[in-house]
Amino acid sequence: MPEQAEITLTPEQQTACDDIRRWVGSGSREPHTLAGFAGTGKSTVIASMDIEGIQYLTPTGKAAHVLRTKGAAAKTIHSFIYDFYGVTVREDGTEAPQFSDKMKLEFQPSLVVVDEASMVNHELYNDLLSHPDLPAPILFVGDHGQLPPVGSDPGLMRNPQAKLETIHRQAEGNPIIAVSKMIREGGRPRDLLGGPLIGDGVRVGKIKDNTRLLEYARENGVDQILVPFNDMRRTINLRAREVAGRRAPLEVGEEIICLLNDRKKGIYNGMIFTVREIVEENDRCYTCRLTDDTGRALPPAIDVWKEGLGAPVKMSRDERLEFNDRRGTRAYFDYSSAITCHKAQGSSWRHVLVMERVCPLWDHSRWLYTACTRAEEQLTIAI
Repeated sequence: MPEQAEITLTPEQQTACDDIRRWVGSGSREPHTLAGFAGTGKSTVIASMDIEGIQYLTPTGKAAHVLRTKGAAAKTIHSFIYDFYGVTVREDGTEAPQFSDKMKLEFQPSLVVVDEASMVNHELYNDLLSHPDLPAPILFVGDHGQLPPVGSDPGLMRNPQAKLETIHRQAEGNPIIAVSKMIREGGRPRDLLGGPLIGDGVRVGKIKDNTRLLEYARENGVDQILVPFNDMRRTINLRAREVAGRRAPLEVGEEIICLLNDRKKGIYNGMIFTVREIVEENDRCYTCRLTDDTGRALPPAIDVWKEGLGAPVKMSRDERLEFNDRRGTRAYFDYSSAITCHKAQGSSWRHVLVMERVCPLWDHSRWLYTACTRAEEQLTIAI
């Protein structure tokens, strides 16, 4: 993270910092892990080490984008260790991207810090550790209360060498941190039902109807709705378009979420864009000029494939294979009034509305904790 002036560490933070310094000083090339719940000061510990030549990496483009907005020169793991060398054309005429390991890295860091490490799957972990031109030690930093990665989990946050679990003084009065802590420790939002705004930052209520949900979001300045399931996401998004009176599959002013990385265009899976102009339309796509969630206008026009917009979630196996095969290197987006919590990892918004629903496929407390910690100033939980 960028430098911070006059850092004062808590005893727990100092212990973690000393542990990491000993590891760096030992010359070990075994990876090291730092885990910390929201509000415990992971960034403070990293900044206090005062090490020159740190390369920050993240598992997703969105997470790297978030770090860059905070002043850190972050890259994705993919862009740091792989070279994009072109596309191959399949028999059906579609294109597929091709990557190879970079034999020589552009920058030789003294330390690699991988942020959002709870999202790193086994494939990324192995590729990074086995790179032939990376002699620097690797520190994986993440939140051990969050969801595990999609895919095989290398268990980086399961038994970390350095751990932060005490909310630091500056975050103690944050109601979102307080509720997230309660959830992480087994509490449920229904315990707060009917109560007032918690510190003017958290509200819990019953909202079952999608129309009422969208009314609440509009009336209360909600920036992002988070849901557990793709079918719920799609239903809410289509209803949101109906309520807004949108008739065409895509319109100027609409927000859409990227579903596929394209480094050359500066678009990454999980980033949300606003359509500022539709330059052209054909039967397969819209050619659009987009603005990202920091207000930056993308210089190239982007082809937004119509097939990704509101695509049915429940496809047959053959339909899903055909849909993925047609994807190639084109830009795939979908509507973004609601997105899944898994897609939101590595991102945050001022006011987040979380639709709480239990799913047996994942640990509910971890899911809800991850969703709640996406909120920066205000959190609403609909039960």
